[in-house]
Formats: sequence, structure tokens, C-alpha cells
Amino acid sequence: MSRLLGAVSREELARRWDLARGHLVDRQLDAVIAVASDANLDGGYVRWLTHEPFAYRRAIVFHAGDLMTSIEHGPQGVVRNSDGDQETQRGVGEIRSVAMFPAVGYSNATLFDAIADVVDRRGYRAVGLLGGASMPHGLIATLEARRGGRTRFTDDSEFFDAAIARKSAAEQALIRATIGMQSRAFEAVLEAVRPGMRDLDVTNLVKRACHAEGGMGGIALAGSAPPGTPAPMQMDNRQGRTIAPGDTLNLLIETTGPGGYYAELGRTLVFGRAPAELQDAFALALEAQTLSRSATRPGAAPADVFAAYNRFLAQRGQGPELRVHSHSQGYDIVSRPLIRDDETLGIAADMFFSVHPGIGSPTTFAFLCDNFFVGRDAAGETLHAVPQQLFEV
Repeated sequence: MSRLLGAVSREELARRWDLARGHLVDRQLDAVIAVASDANLDGGYVRWLTHEPFAYRRAIVFHAGDLMTSIEHGPQGVVRNSDGDQETQRGVGEIRSVAMFPAVGYSNATLFDAIADVVDRRGYRAVGLLGGASMPHGLIATLEARRGGRTRFTDDSEFFDAAIARKSAAEQALIRATIGMQSRAFEAVLEAVRPGMRDLDVTNLVKRACHAEGGMGGIALAGSAPPGTPAPMQMDNRQGRTIAPGDTLNLLIETTGPGGYYAELGRTLVFGRAPAELQDAFALALEAQTLSRSATRPGAAPADVFAAYNRFLAQRGQGPELRVHSHSQGYDIVSRPLIRDDETLGIAADMFFSVHPGIGSPTTFAFLCDNFFVGRDAAGETLHAVPQQLFEV
């Protein structure tokens, strides 16, 4: 009996591997390399190829004509062979372990050398890098020192970013499971929240509810403030404030479900009656979200959606958007395409987006966050089973 939560099928992984190998053939590449330091924040390439979470840094060398090589934390210098069917190493034929810790700089050389050894031993002439601009300098320096002049290295992120952004039916099912989990966590908050609790107590309600359903990662942000004061969301170490009657609290749930996929749910709670100013700001935030979501349709360019969104803000007397108010998600909390003016990856059907406009002033802050899939012809509806309203509790 399997002990895995939220696992994808072998067929889903094979779909991804077929896409990857087709790209390698087209580009005449021997392999691509993916390296990540955090399974939740920058692990998208590694997890898309393997689906598995990991600790510390993990590298995957995806070969054009062989099972993958996984280089991961463990006893230094141990090499194991696999048939590609191990439950937690599907598609992996070679497992090389290194005693490496990202925060211990010199220890990372063991990982970088192991990656270079794989390329060197196989005599590869052309290798793609996934997320090349984000790869550790030490790895690039090691590859250049070991293979300079003998191996051509290219950044092949664009193809993989596009492939990762379009979610299969299997992925969409896991994402919807995350959506349901978050909706139920918000209901748990509504049932239990009251003045006298700290912001941290509210986010702990979220975390307990998500963990009980197999939620594996992510964060919950909350921030409260008295009337006439903005209440932006805060990280854990700033969640010590005690909620009082009349306060406003903004809550953002950014957790993963059992399958490791992110979604985001954000709502505003008022411990009493919502002031008129907050109601007006929330109505504007909802209008802004609807506009941005509706414009995020197949064939649209993110820069055009972003420009339309900023025109809307200007027409409503608001300043331009300086954050990223909408973006794709998946194994990473933020992934391409982003709705901003320098994004080059176009919007296509089956992409999964988060959209979270915020409307603020010196005396108020209104915010809501929802997810949607891009449909065949238009943006889909928001997915969480939580009304888009201010909650007076």
C-alpha cells in the first residue's frame, strides 16, 4: 500500500518526460539540468520532472536517452542505481548523494562537482539549463571550468516555463483539491475567530486545518489594525498583535495541497461593522480583480493586460500597480507568466492564475485574492467556495 499523499500517476509523469525529450531532440541537446534549493519556493523545474518534494538542494540531470540522474542530500559520495520505478524516484536511474547544505557555502562544491561529473563522464556536447539566470554562480563556474569549450550550454527555460504553465487534467484535479482545502480552512477560521485572539492564532487555525488534510507547505499571512488604520498582511514574526472589537483583519492563505500545488485565497474580516471607506475600497478591489481576470484570456499578452489594469486604476484615481497583482502558480508560489509589462510568455488555455489586487490609502486597505483557470475562449470563474465579500464577524 502506498504511503504517498497527492501523488501523480505514472502516465502524468510520462506526459511531462515526453514533452521534455521532444524538446531535447528538437534542440539537439544531450540533457537539461535543473537545480533547486527549496521545494516550495523555487523547486518548480525539479518537481515538474519528478513530482517529489526534497530537502536542501536537489539537482536533476534529465537525459535525452536515459533515465534521470538525481543528485540530492545524503551520505557523501554514495551512488545508487535504480530501475526508474521506485515509488519516490520514478524516472530516476542514478541517485548520487552529497553531504551539502545551501547555507554552508563550501559544501555546495560537492553538488556542483557531482553535476559536472555526470556531464563529463557522459561526454555531453550540448546541455540545457533550466532557470539559468537563477542557478548558483558556483555551478556555472564549475561547469565552465570542467567543460569549457567542450560543451555548449544554453538556457532552455522558455520552453519548460510554457509547458509547466499549461496544466493537464491530472494537475487541475490536484489544484482543485488545494482550492477545496483552503476554502474549508477559511470556514474553520470563520467558526473560531474572535476578538482577543492574536493574528498568529488566526493563521494557526489555517495551518492546522490544512495540515489535517495533507497540506504540505506554504504560508498564511494575517494583519489586524483598528478602524482608520490600514491592515496589510504580515509574516509570522509580525503576527503578535491582539485583535480588538472593531478591528479589520486581512488574511491570505498561500498553502499547498497534498499534491504540492499552490493556490491563494485572501479575504478581509471586520470584527463589527465595516466602515464605509473600507466598503468602497473593497468594491474597487473586486472591480479591479474582475477586470484583470476577464482580460487574462487565451492569446492575450500579459503586458497588454497589465496596461489595461493600470488604465483602470488611473481612471479610478489610483496610482499605478508597482507589485505583481496577478501571476501563474503551480509547484512554485509565483511562476510564469506574470501579469506585468516585461513578461514575454503569452497567456494560453489551461493556465492557472492568482489575482490579488489591493486598494489602499493612509486610513484603509482592502484586498482579495482568488484563483482561476484560463478557459478555451475566455478566463474562467473564480474557484474558491468563499463569497467575494467583506466578512463581518
